[in-house]
Amino acid sequence: MGFREKILELSGVVLTSVGYSGGKTENPSYEEVCLFTDHVEVVKVDYKPNDIELKNLLKYFGSA
Repeated sequence: MGFREKILELSGVVLTSVGYSGGKTENPSYEEVCLFTDHVEVVKVDYKPNDIELKNLLKYFGSA
């Protein structure tokens, strides 16, 4: 199970999407990102602030 699936298990997280940020290669593949681009993987998290506070969500990012 990847990070995206794990974070979806948190109460209050409603949607995640993954992609790449940075770098100069247009629409890189996962393999390209791993091997030779300056991109990093990113995760966008949509959540309900009434169900999980941002500080608690960020703690999860630090421990994952």
